[in-house]
Amino acid sequence: VDDSSGSLISLYERAAEGLPALVARCGEDDKANLVEGLVPALLADEHGLIDAALLATIPVLGPVELVALDRALDRATPAAAKARDWPRQRRRDRLLRARKAIADAGSDVDAFIALEMQRPELARDHLDIAERLLAAGRTTEALAFVRKPRRPGLHASTALDIADGSAGIDVDAHRQVRVEIAILAAARDVAASQRLRWSTFQADLDPALLRAFLAALPDFEDDEALDRAFAHAAAHPARHRALAFLLEWPRLDLAAALVLRHAAEWDGRHYGVLAPAADALQHDHPAAATVLYRALIDDILQRGRSAAYGHAARYLATLATIESDVIAEAGHVDHRGYSEGLQRAHGRKHGFWSLVRD
Repeated sequence: VDDSSGSLISLYERAAEGLPALVARCGEDDKANLVEGLVPALLADEHGLIDAALLATIPVLGPVELVALDRALDRATPAAAKARDWPRQRRRDRLLRARKAIADAGSDVDAFIALEMQRPELARDHLDIAERLLAAGRTTEALAFVRKPRRPGLHASTALDIADGSAGIDVDAHRQVRVEIAILAAARDVAASQRLRWSTFQADLDPALLRAFLAALPDFEDDEALDRAFAHAAAHPARHRALAFLLEWPRLDLAAALVLRHAAEWDGRHYGVLAPAADALQHDHPAAATVLYRALIDDILQRGRSAAYGHAARYLATLATIESDVIAEAGHVDHRGYSEGLQRAHGRKHGFWSLVRD
């Protein structure tokens, strides 16, 4: 069927989403019949609908239905495992996912581990295993799994990473260190968990990790540690990440000092970071806000980004409300001088100036 609008597939998706609630109201006989039909449907599914519906339905099945479903999936696994073509491999993975969901529904950590270990070595998720062992209170085993060697994972970059020229984070490594911290904390290894919290905070300036680090300190030691954290952030090479951390904490005074210390280095292209920072600093630290607003305006006009002229005009109007002596004290040209400079450099950008007049 030609369904370029997506209307028909959305009906099937709604049906798949509705299945768990229907199953929860079914009697035992209907649930048993459903189990018999789900496995062949799962194997035949080419759109992921049954896969998603089955995973969502497993938690509402009773122990009897879960055992029956697991046996049916187990019987279907050998045929799927023998196949070499991609669709058959995908079916095998679906069967394994469903069986792991059944193990989770029954809180059977050992069954989950046995199923995960059936996957190829490079595909095994040791963190999934470690998290379940942690939840079961088996911290020694959890620590062994979380520390197993792994191949590099997917990297993800945020606006902060892009602004700082960073390659981003290895998503699995990011998750791994936080799972290990949780395991060490559960095992009451305070020293090790604190070392890992601090070293990780030093690298990525995560406020949540710093708060956890401070909460685990003995009384009267948190003030000194916090000062040390702020000093580290102020000198951090990832300048945009440091700014975001200080704003989020919040320490607006330190964020403003950071902005002014690097006044000539902020690049308005990173407006996703700088614009919220300027807004946050505008009232209590207008000189720092001025530096950021001007960086944003300069970038928009220098690159002729006409779609952003409205933003630049609003930034300029905001700057007009800041008293000139505040700007002069910070060592910058006053608003009149800055505006005249814009006129000289960008006087022919009539679209911008008409918005300024409006």
